[in-house]
This record gives sequence, C-alpha cells and structure tokens, in this order.
Amino acid sequence: MFSSYIDNWISLAIKMECEKIDLELKFATLDDDDEPYNFPCHLLLSSKNSHLKHLFLYECQFNPTHEIAERLVTLKSIALVLVLMEANILDLILSSCLNLEFLELIDCQVLTSLRICRQDLGLKHLDVISMHVEANIELSIPNLEIFRFFGSLEDITFSRMNKLKSVDLDIDRTYHKGFCQLLDELSENAHSLEELFLCCHFPQYLCYPHNKNYTPKFDNLTHLELTAEEDYGWNMFTYMLYKSPQLKHLVIDKGYTPSIVGEPSWIRPELVPTCVSSCLEEVTFIQFNGQDCELEFVGYILKNASILKKMEINITIPNSEVRCRIANQINTFPRSSKACEVSFDT
Repeated sequence: MFSSYIDNWISLAIKMECEKIDLELKFATLDDDDEPYNFPCHLLLSSKNSHLKHLFLYECQFNPTHEIAERLVTLKSIALVLVLMEANILDLILSSCLNLEFLELIDCQVLTSLRICRQDLGLKHLDVISMHVEANIELSIPNLEIFRFFGSLEDITFSRMNKLKSVDLDIDRTYHKGFCQLLDELSENAHSLEELFLCCHFPQYLCYPHNKNYTPKFDNLTHLELTAEEDYGWNMFTYMLYKSPQLKHLVIDKGYTPSIVGEPSWIRPELVPTCVSSCLEEVTFIQFNGQDCELEFVGYILKNASILKKMEINITIPNSEVRCRIANQINTFPRSSKACEVSFDT
C-alpha cells in the first residue's frame, strides 16, 4: 500500500547522495497477511557512485544481490531490527563491506544461526539483541573491539578475537552449555579483554574447582561487573576473581540470592586470588542486603585487598535502623589497606 511512496523517498535520498538512510517501518504493513516491506536494493544502482555510510532498517526484507552488495562498500555502520534475510545474504554484505565498523542485529531471523568468521573484516563493534529467537552465534573477528549480547542464547563460540577489549553478556535464563566453559573459551581467545559485564544465571559455577589458580585467565581484565540472576551462591565470585589476576575494579549487583539446596552460600578460598592481594582498587556492591554470605565476602575483601582504595555499598533494606546496624558492623571489619575508604549509599 505504501511501498511506492517509500521507494520514491529512498530513490530521492540516493540521488541526493545522502550518507545515511534510517527507515523505521513498523506501520508499513497494516495487514497481518502482508509480507514486510521489501527494501528496493536495486535503487542503490541508480547513482554512479555510492555515498551511503550508515544504513538503519526496521522491520523489512533486505536481500541485495552480489552486484548490489558491492555498492555497500562505503558503509561504516549497519543496524537491522526485525529484518528478514538469509544467513548467506548477511555473509554477502559483510564480504563487501570491508570498511564496516559497527553492526547491530536485533531480533533478526539470521540470529538462529549467526556465523561471522572473517579475518579481513574491519568490524570493531558488534551488538546482538535476541529477545524473540534463541540465538546460536559463532564469532571469529580479529579486529572486533566491543561485543554486546542481550537476550536468549542457545550457544556461542569465540575464536581469534585478538583485539577484543569489552564484552557485555546479558543472558536470559540459564545458559545450558555451561558458563564456565564459555568463559574459559573467551579467556583463551580474547587475550586483550579489559572489560567484562555479566548478567545471567550461574548454577554451573558451584561445580567448578574455583579454589584452584590453574583456571584459564583473563590476563588483561581490569574491570568486571557481575549482576546476579538467582540460582547460585557467592562462590562464583571467587571463581571470577581467580580468572582475573589484574582486576582493579569490581562491581557486584544484586549479590544475594537464596542458596542452592545442599550447597553452601560461601566457601572461604584456600588461596587468596592474585587480584585481591595485589591489584584490586575499587569494589562496589549494589542492592546489598546484609546477608551472612554478603558480609563474609565484604570482610574477606577488606582483610585481603592490600591496595584497596574505595569500597561503596548500596544497602537496599527499607528499615533505617537495620541499614545503620549493617554499616556499623562493616566498619568494624579489619582492613589490609589503611588507605581504604568505605562509603554507604543508603
């Protein structure tokens, strides 16, 4: 119904040598039986040279041919939301867009089997959001620096991610393959990783030999943020400390969850993690409830973190007297670092 009008608008934009096309087509299909709008890729051939640098498409079909894909070589960024395309089409686009630096894929059909393994790709930033499909992802992108994932995940593998500096994984529900295996693989293939943000369920952590220092390391990781999503005890934090010998900044959000039946909430480590004894400078606790396991962990950090400069604790208990009691108790804990300041956001 509206296709011809949209086609004309795109044609005009290309003739005017626009560098950015941003189409949000949520209302282009009014009948549920109609197919989504089919982006008129052939119009990209209407100008002698392509000037397009940024392409953002929402809820449409996008199926360029090989000839048309070659016209996309000037693209610096692509964002596709609910876009219908086959995996071979995405591979065709990426093989042509060697100057591409930013790629965002949100609930696209291709996420059921997303494979990006290109050594010649200049891609630096990849965002994947998969709320309506369970994603299967395989990545081998040596130039990638930032990777962010949010949503449902069935499987993910990494290889040759030599320049990867920041990873943000917000995984809905339990990752069935096992999060320890995922993190070991990531640490072995992303040696330059500096920032790691994790938000997910971690029941597998309690089965890991977290008291051993031989687990594969994130040798350059300096910033770690962990957001709890039920199902586990505090021992997983110990595991992550062992994996991060250079860690300087640690953030723990929603730290307390009920213990797993038959498993202790907290096991004091046999060996003090390297980062705690020699590197850790700042620790932040968000949504702190003052449970025994939380207090034990705080006490352990204060006692063993020799160069700790600052600890911030956000106590979320409504009762002001209880908040004050928890703060006073923490202030009595011995501190290895005399320069450490403990503050409370109540």
